[in-house]
Amino acid sequence: MPDFRMTISKAELMEQIEEARQNVARLESCYAHRISSPYLGTLSREKVICERCGGTLYPDAALQYARGFVAAGGAAEDVWPDWAKT
Repeated sequence: MPDFRMTISKAELMEQIEEARQNVARLESCYAHRISSPYLGTLSREKVICERCGGTLYPDAALQYARGFVAAGGAAEDVWPDWAKT
């Protein structure tokens, strides 16, 4: 059976962990994400970028964020300007 394990150095792993921590910090510090992306609402795995904080999210997470924002009484266009086009 083939071995599909990916091997990366400890330094590469630590770099990825630090990048993830910084991304989480950016996302958590943002008062309201604003995302303009053709990928929102799709199954794409291309990450989208918040225009306000620079944090990155997968499209499905960004769409759920937008839905929650609306459910909490916010305006969808404040989070996702193209909301009305969907």
